[in-house]
Amino acid sequence: MRFLQDFLFDFFSIFLSIIWCVISRNTITANQEVDKTYCTTKDEINLATVVENKSVLPIPYVEVDKVFLLEEDFKKSYFSLMPLEKITLNNKINFKYRGIYNIGPIEIKIWDVFGIICFKKVLR
Repeated sequence: MRFLQDFLFDFFSIFLSIIWCVISRNTITANQEVDKTYCTTKDEINLATVVENKSVLPIPYVEVDKVFLLEEDFKKSYFSLMPLEKITLNNKINFKYRGIYNIGPIEIKIWDVFGIICFKKVLR
């Protein structure tokens, strides 16, 4: 009987974690804004990434990665989002070379409450 109780508890915990992550992945949004559209070499711009939780469920573990294609200009950010909360991540970017740069995509990883299940969402 104890084995059955443990199995049911584990099964429902994982099932609820999957449901939680699917709802969180579908309700999280992100967008990017820059303060200058045109700049010259060695100019510094501010890249603001706004991540918003539009659900009534908190998201305990959120990771934002690869906001800008230049790897040395952005580091991973980890945070939690409460229900209906919005967080703005500001990054200063220096352009060393002349050219046309594209921002994005935004990769967001979401973990469940127990830290067992991870879902990834890519926003372009």
